[in-house]
Amino acid sequence: MITLFGVNGGNYGGYPIWAQVVAGWAVSVLVFASGFIAKIVIARMKKKGYTEDEIVWKD
Repeated sequence: MITLFGVNGGNYGGYPIWAQVVAGWAVSVLVFASGFIAKIVIARMKKKGYTEDEIVWKD
């Protein structure tokens, strides 16, 4: 932490600040959207007659 903020001034890995901000927001949006996507998939499966016990996520 001291090296990152003290020596590097908070710049991680030599990337510009704008790139870090854009990447951080992109990851946050993708994580947030994945919850909605999973909810939509489960809702569509329920409409087809599946129950929550029958819904199995395959690897």
